[in-house]
Amino acid sequence: MRGAPLAVLLAATLTGLSACQRSESPVVNVYSWPGYVADDTLAEFEARYGIKVNYSVYDTNQVLETKLLAGHSGYDVVVPSAAYVERLSRAGALRRLDKSLLPNLVNLDPDIVAAVRPQDPDNAYGVPYVWGTNGFAYDRDAILARLPAAPLDSWSMVFDPAIVAHFADCGVVLFNTPIAVVPHVLAWLGRDPNSERLDDLERAGEALLAIRPYVRYLSNTRQFTDLPNGDVCLTLAGSGDAFQAREQARNAGRGIEIAYSVPREGAQLWFDLMAIPADAPHVRAAHQFIDYILDAKVGARITAATGFATPNAAARASLAAALRDDPLVFPPAAQMTRLFPDPMKDDAYLRERLRMWTRFKTGR
Repeated sequence: MRGAPLAVLLAATLTGLSACQRSESPVVNVYSWPGYVADDTLAEFEARYGIKVNYSVYDTNQVLETKLLAGHSGYDVVVPSAAYVERLSRAGALRRLDKSLLPNLVNLDPDIVAAVRPQDPDNAYGVPYVWGTNGFAYDRDAILARLPAAPLDSWSMVFDPAIVAHFADCGVVLFNTPIAVVPHVLAWLGRDPNSERLDDLERAGEALLAIRPYVRYLSNTRQFTDLPNGDVCLTLAGSGDAFQAREQARNAGRGIEIAYSVPREGAQLWFDLMAIPADAPHVRAAHQFIDYILDAKVGARITAATGFATPNAAARASLAAALRDDPLVFPPAAQMTRLFPDPMKDDAYLRERLRMWTRFKTGR
């Protein structure tokens, strides 16, 4: 319709909006990460708004990106990490938020909102949902039984072959994505964790190949069931994943103590944001779902159930003191000083990193 008169364009736009509104049925299709809602989160939304929630999960940002860039995903709300909000919005795969439909935005912590702004200018496409750290989780007794002087505050636990070899028999797991592995190898090597230098990437690849014989498997989810069951003893983990594994171990009553470390060499600080795909079929319902998650009571229950830190200042204020003060959920100030962001990388570097990761996985 390039070159059409303004009146024609306006009429077509209004007709399209009207048709969209008429076609919207009482449903919202949500695509998110595992373990990101409380038991009652979805049922309460359905009861409150009379809108059915179809909820499905993915375990890497790349899976989400592939679906959204292909178009016609059918999803209304997605939860990419901040760097991927930047990437997807630039590609035209996300819809600008209608903030007039999100009155609960006032509940967000201004510092968190500011923290994601470099990757989402004006906070136009994403709403902070949860945030946290990456580190490693471990079965304390199993680790210390094998190495009493284990460096529990260092990435040497995972990336030093002489150290990690001690734990091979009880099970070592890495994330199945270079996004959450390579920056931490670089930090351990004393390099810039967000370096895009190919010589740094080569060094990281060499370090990973050196520990490959001691890694039982790669996964983004399975280890958080295996760890509290005593089937593995050391794994890379997000803070919320470690929290859930710790609580599962405690509830099982088998005497397994799960601990979590943010290593002294530095670790990722990440933010996951709610966003709406550009071609979402139920736009109004999507805004209703996002605003519901921003309700202080809803946000508090999600953090209490999942251990992922809420960006909702009103929600945090209502949490039990033990949870507000839990360093696994909300990193203390001293820990925050050694965290680094996870910015989006150049496409050429990402291709080289993927090639390196494939060599690591295949051992070639």
